[in-house]
Amino acid sequence: MFTRQPAEEVLLGKARKRVAGLSKTAALEWGVAVSGYMMRILEQHPAAEHPEDDLGELDTAIAALRAIRERLDPTVS
Repeated sequence: MFTRQPAEEVLLGKARKRVAGLSKTAALEWGVAVSGYMMRILEQHPAAEHPEDDLGELDTAIAALRAIRERLDPTVS
């Protein structure tokens, strides 16, 4: 029988796998890039043709930032 995981957990799991192989410096640099990307999405959001796509990208970016935070500070989970 199949069980469904919440989308947030799936996104976070994928992000954790990506971040696991990065050094802390690389993870921090990726976090800065993801943060900048999020700001660009938020700035363009009201004029977006497909806001649901933007929200999906924001969910992915938030999961990436959570995984990066966990990588940089192992006491956070």
